[in-house]
Amino acid sequence: MPYAKSGIQSHWIPLFLVLRHHLRVSGVWAAPVVPPGAGSGSDRRPLVVGSLGSRPFHRLERAVRGRGGSVTTATATLPVEQRIIALESQISEARFLKRLSMLWLTVGNAALVCAVVAGNLFIDYSKPGLGRVMLNFFGVAAFLASSSGSIYWWNQHRSTIRNKTVELRQKEAEKRSLQAAEVAARSLSSTFRTYYESIPNVRDEFRRGAERYRSRHNLFQLTVIIGSILTSVSTTAAAEQGIWSWIAVGISALVSISAGIIAYFKFRERSLNLQQTADSIDLEVQSYTLGIRRYKDVPPEVASALFAEEVERIREEQRKKELQLEQPPEVSQQRPQPA
Repeated sequence: MPYAKSGIQSHWIPLFLVLRHHLRVSGVWAAPVVPPGAGSGSDRRPLVVGSLGSRPFHRLERAVRGRGGSVTTATATLPVEQRIIALESQISEARFLKRLSMLWLTVGNAALVCAVVAGNLFIDYSKPGLGRVMLNFFGVAAFLASSSGSIYWWNQHRSTIRNKTVELRQKEAEKRSLQAAEVAARSLSSTFRTYYESIPNVRDEFRRGAERYRSRHNLFQLTVIIGSILTSVSTTAAAEQGIWSWIAVGISALVSISAGIIAYFKFRERSLNLQQTADSIDLEVQSYTLGIRRYKDVPPEVASALFAEEVERIREEQRKKELQLEQPPEVSQQRPQPA
């Protein structure tokens, strides 16, 4: 414990850190503080107040210093990473709401039109009155209000996604700049520095591809599920009304087309492969940055070579998975599996 010789009790340490932080912010205490009795020379390191807490931060400090980096760079990237996580969450939520708006614009309004048409066909209006007129009036009014509202909210969520995406790209560029400064502090070659800066873009591209394929798979799978239910309902109703038989035929054709698209393009498998690749690359980036796992107690030159080799191996596996998905099923079954 660095405070063993100072006589400061352990329960006073958090109060001391908070007081020192406020004094620093106000400008009263600008110089770093070294606790008395902490030693001399390299052992006399100032305390650092961070959101990670004292013990975890000291572990991170030792890891970064052991890799030849700086604690300032490690702490500077933390707010940027927190903002990136918040922006990704906000973008994901906005995309979900945008999909709901689009679903209501298409399916909801179509169901409303079908309800008005069914009311005109199946309700008995032989008695005198304005029943049909009122039904059509309120149906058209509800359709216009629903369409306008869904279009408005869809456009709002699209604007939110666009603005948040721009801010996310800016924060990612800022994070890459900070990481590049950390890499530059390790006196690595400019070639590897350029390669290291490009890895986050590769990882994010894999993630975007995974999300895109996952959305397509969910859309077609939802079409198959809902279409199968509607086909059964339409087939049952076709016994009484002839028009339902044609509706059942159309929905059955839509379900068959959606199932064929899912089986041919394999959106789920592509999304899973891309997500696994992105997670593996992200794990390597974090391990290399913190100097853990295979990069622990390794010289910077050797660590950079190991990092590049591992990332390229992961990308090569992803290319092999993509080629395997492009092959027909019979070719994939005949290919011998590795032991």
